[in-house]
Amino acid sequence: MMLTALSSRLRGEGAFFNPTFYMCSDLAGATNTNQPNRLRSNDMKHNPLITLALMVAAPLLLASTAQAADGAAVYKDKTCVACHGKDAKTPLLPNYPRIAGQNKAYIIQQMKDIKSGARSNGQTAAMKGIMHLVSDEEIEAVADYVSKLPTND
Repeated sequence: MMLTALSSRLRGEGAFFNPTFYMCSDLAGATNTNQPNRLRSNDMKHNPLITLALMVAAPLLLASTAQAADGAAVYKDKTCVACHGKDAKTPLLPNYPRIAGQNKAYIIQQMKDIKSGARSNGQTAAMKGIMHLVSDEEIEAVADYVSKLPTND
């Protein structure tokens, strides 16, 4: 059924193409004959193959979203720019670090230490208030972005 229905849809026979329906309907073993493009709700609830497919697909979709974090956007959105400067080398105060071109692993470690409280000297107070809003994926993205910025040297 799946290949026949799919090939007829690819040839343009029918107004609606939904390959997921055809794959899932064959797995479920039955479709709703009144609405051929929809699975019956019971088909989804009781089929372990569909449940397994959803369990495998969901983390992959979430992982791809997390990996899409744009370091430049996170640097701006999480207000790093306010203290470290737009170019990450002109800080607001002279005792704030210039982080442009800094080693990526070092930046990640410093941000994680500030977030966890392992690093809590006087200069970390401003960052401590922000770091609880920054995920590990965003820390990685910012560190990657900042490490590739040119330095003054």
